[in-house]
Amino acid sequence: MKPRRSLLHERLSAGRPVYCFKSDIPHPMVPELLGNLGVHCLWLDTEHLPRSHETIALLAQAARGVDTDVLVRIPNGDYGAASLMFDLGADAIMYPQVRDPADVARLVETTRFPPLGRRSIDSFVTATRYGQIPFDTYRAHTAEHNHLFIQIETPEALACIDKIAATPGISALFIGPGDLSLTLGKPNTADAAHIVDAMERTAAAAKEHG
Repeated sequence: MKPRRSLLHERLSAGRPVYCFKSDIPHPMVPELLGNLGVHCLWLDTEHLPRSHETIALLAQAARGVDTDVLVRIPNGDYGAASLMFDLGADAIMYPQVRDPADVARLVETTRFPPLGRRSIDSFVTATRYGQIPFDTYRAHTAEHNHLFIQIETPEALACIDKIAATPGISALFIGPGDLSLTLGKPNTADAAHIVDAMERTAAAAKEHG
């Protein structure tokens, strides 16, 4: 048996837009409705909302039923949760409040299998279709299809943006305009000149490092 295809991966690889819907309603009907409407990705948040692992698992299961990808934002520093979300079938992790490259490197270490990282393996999980996908196939698939989105929303991250962008194993830099404007002294003014400059620096670093 093969791993399921990822709309998120396919569209990002082709340079096409991804329509990702953030839902704060913890009911399986929501992923079903969104998938039937053509949404590519469901964004679930555990940074600001009380979501149990069981709830995330149920929502991810409902999303897979309508061929919709799942992105989960975890709290900063909760490295173990990132690995678990991938086991539960998530396609991407959003990692917030980054301040230095060491934090990003630790996330990669926890979520990538050797040789790049030190992620632990359980072959009988949702993501492996309960053991029906051979481990070597699954490992190769995760290296390419499990995405890590690093949120850039602090002045500390901007100060080392090139080092963060150069970290092996990450997929994208995701600008958090709300917190970025807050931490740079202009809350809810993402169009302020110095905030636009920060966004442009982030985009340039992402492009430079692929």
